[in-house]
Amino acid sequence: MDWRYLANIENSGFIPSLPLFHDLVVASKLPVEKYFYSETDKQGSKAHEEVKRKIDDCPKKYLSFVEAVVDEAIRQEEAESE
Repeated sequence: MDWRYLANIENSGFIPSLPLFHDLVVASKLPVEKYFYSETDKQGSKAHEEVKRKIDDCPKKYLSFVEAVVDEAIRQEEAESE
């Protein structure tokens, strides 16, 4: 991107396209969720990220148990929504 174009965004109130805005957020190392997801999505995303982190730390011998618990939770949710 040309520096003059970026200067127009910063100083003149020029609104960039959505893809360019996304690229600027990523390049600036800002949290993408803050700008591109609703509050509900952010909360869900944070919870999913925390669970993913915990699963990554989980000893492999317990992963089948964790998977079974998640499968059962999904089954119960589906049964309740029917």
